[in-house]
Amino acid sequence: MEAKPRGWYTGVVHLNDLPDKVWLKLEDKISNNIILSLRKEAKDFAELAEEIKEPIHYAKQYKYVLRNAYSLRNFIVGKCISLKLLRKISIFLTSKGHKEFELVNIEKNIKYIKAGKNGKPIFNPKFPIGLCSAQGARFIAAILCDGCIDINQTSSYRNESLELRNSVIESTKSIFGDFKADISKGQVRLPTIISKILIYCIGLPYGKKTVNNVSAPDFILKSRDGVIIKHFLRQAFDDEGSVTGNTNRAKHITLELSVDVSKASERKVPKLLLDIMKMLNKFEIEFHGPYFSREHVCKDGRKLNSWSIYIGNIKNLHNFSERVGFSSISKSRKLENSIMQIERNLEMKQRQKEDMIMKIDELQKRYGIITSRHLNKEYGIKLSTASSWLTRFENKGILKKIHSSWKPKETRRIFIFKK
Repeated sequence: MEAKPRGWYTGVVHLNDLPDKVWLKLEDKISNNIILSLRKEAKDFAELAEEIKEPIHYAKQYKYVLRNAYSLRNFIVGKCISLKLLRKISIFLTSKGHKEFELVNIEKNIKYIKAGKNGKPIFNPKFPIGLCSAQGARFIAAILCDGCIDINQTSSYRNESLELRNSVIESTKSIFGDFKADISKGQVRLPTIISKILIYCIGLPYGKKTVNNVSAPDFILKSRDGVIIKHFLRQAFDDEGSVTGNTNRAKHITLELSVDVSKASERKVPKLLLDIMKMLNKFEIEFHGPYFSREHVCKDGRKLNSWSIYIGNIKNLHNFSERVGFSSISKSRKLENSIMQIERNLEMKQRQKEDMIMKIDELQKRYGIITSRHLNKEYGIKLSTASSWLTRFENKGILKKIHSSWKPKETRRIFIFKK
């Protein structure tokens, strides 16, 4: 099993956790202080470049050979700097006693950061980046469900709901910092620097989700904070869940996920679905499944298996509504209507039951026994319906059968109240 980075377990990312090929612009104050300190500790920047093993460029001018370190010069004149070079400068200065220039201190003074020189920046990045929070859990769930990190290491989120897209953008900005969201055709494309953080600092794989069969990071799955679990589940059900049933009245909540089985010899349940089941158990929300839903073949020939879980009955629907719920207004309204309809049906059935018990009580007082023919004659109840009620009351221990016959023209079953 491939080792995961520290962020997989902690949900916290520092600047020093990022890969070398990241570019950033420091705040003017700390940038000027670094330059002043470098001037004190090195005779010239060519000498400094040699010491920190930064490339030196030689140029012949007349009879002189000029030495220059362009990367250092660009930093001095106010251009952005690579994290690789900033690391070298930080190590050099801290070795000289300038502890204020450790990366853990520098990370709080960054104007913007981006994945490459031409990448889209995140302004005022919020280092240390904390994903072990309600917003972090929602963001990770969005990436694992309706979002993705594609083969080009670009992250995005696709959902037809404007409400959910805006919610994901808001969560992303609250975690990483400000950026300009690229939105088109129901898809939100995020700056590539976010993908780099997710891949190299958190340990999420890039490429097709169904092939990678990724699970939830440990800092979410093993969290003891109910708020984190709640927001992860809420986003997962917002993205992949549905409220289904008869017409507009829902009977249960369904969540379905798929996994690639092109190279598998047997069916397998998606890891993320198993993780979601564990989280529901933490909230004591009962469910049915996982059940194999369907198998389908993609345009590229890959074979996918889809698996589902179901949350049903009034108790579990209530628990889900109170402990997790939906952010989606439409799904939340469907669930509310479902619960109301089920409660009305239960109340109606209870009234029918009480009315039927009153009727058979009157029959026993009048005839000393109870039969389906009595119910039919006295109250106009169909024989099949009357027989069904009597069987139900017998199974529940309310009635006792004292006679049973299958002879023609004979009352087949006779009951009395069980004392």
